[in-house]
Amino acid sequence: MANVAAAMLCDFAQIREGLLFVSSGGLARFATPDVPIPFPAFLALIIEVPAHEVEHVHELAITVKHVPTATTVAKAGGGFSLAGNLLHPGESAYAPQAIALHSIILPDFGAYDVTVTVDTEVGQTITAYVVEKPASPQA
Repeated sequence: MANVAAAMLCDFAQIREGLLFVSSGGLARFATPDVPIPFPAFLALIIEVPAHEVEHVHELAITVKHVPTATTVAKAGGGFSLAGNLLHPGESAYAPQAIALHSIILPDFGAYDVTVTVDTEVGQTITAYVVEKPASPQA
């Protein structure tokens, strides 16, 4: 079964030549003076697919929930396949994913769970916090 081998929020992510490039990974807090705000991060993933499932189309789904209210803020998803990869017997294939989350609007302060599901199995949940940025002291 395909699974999430790695997941993180970061400032920027991209895929180049089948490799995942991550800049400033491990984000968990976003300080802002006011809400709502666009989700200020990328989601970087590596999905591991066993050799016997490489030819199948796999479904990736992402759900963002505001934890204090249990409100679903956004859902997104799509399919991917690793067909055509030449693998050794028993070797897994890896599907890197770089997903910009900026179009998702975070409506309030508090915790947000970003849940990644592959083929209906929850792979990982990352919690990020939107916190109120303290006012700067006036000079």
